[in-house]
Amino acid sequence: MSTNPYEPSRVAEPYGSGPLRAQELPYVIEYDMTLDDYVEFNMHYLQSFVALRVVLIATELTIVFGFQAVFVAAWLTDPMANAQDAISAVLFVAISTVLIIPVIVWIAWRGPFRLFTAPLLKYLATRGDTSSMFGPSSLTISASEIAERGPKSEHRFALSAVQKIVLARHHFYIYVSTLQAIVVPRRAFADPREAEMLVNLLEHLTHVKAASS
Repeated sequence: MSTNPYEPSRVAEPYGSGPLRAQELPYVIEYDMTLDDYVEFNMHYLQSFVALRVVLIATELTIVFGFQAVFVAAWLTDPMANAQDAISAVLFVAISTVLIIPVIVWIAWRGPFRLFTAPLLKYLATRGDTSSMFGPSSLTISASEIAERGPKSEHRFALSAVQKIVLARHHFYIYVSTLQAIVVPRRAFADPREAEMLVNLLEHLTHVKAASS
């Protein structure tokens, strides 16, 4: 079995050319699973929780508003403060709030949340021996099951176990439970059309519609 992650997967003939036939299976993809793949999946999983990001936004806003309240209180209780100072304090709070809220929402929803979380995930994943997690891997799809093989392990799932198929920018995630997914990096495909064929195949066999993320 080749372990070249950039070698195209072995397909008897293009699946997109017509209806699937039993003799075209099994479908085999070979690739290298890396630490970055692991981190990307976990980041995708964490960011899929809207409630988590809402909590982050609420927490960050609470902290900001708390600092603002302390600042305004200190400013207004200054014995030297006057009406002009009060107006300035209110304007400061109003302007800073208008500027800060979009930044906080972006940080919690889309942006640097990754800058803090990804390094933590890498640290946790590499604290011990990673030889069973990362290295030459393969995915085999047959008419009845999906088999995921890693450097030191193999897992088999009935096609009926597939709950969700997610198409991310650099990966496919085939969820076999709410917490577990088979991660397939797009770099495994030399031809982007072959990636589309894989999606079509999975949708046909599992009756689960793929969704983009």
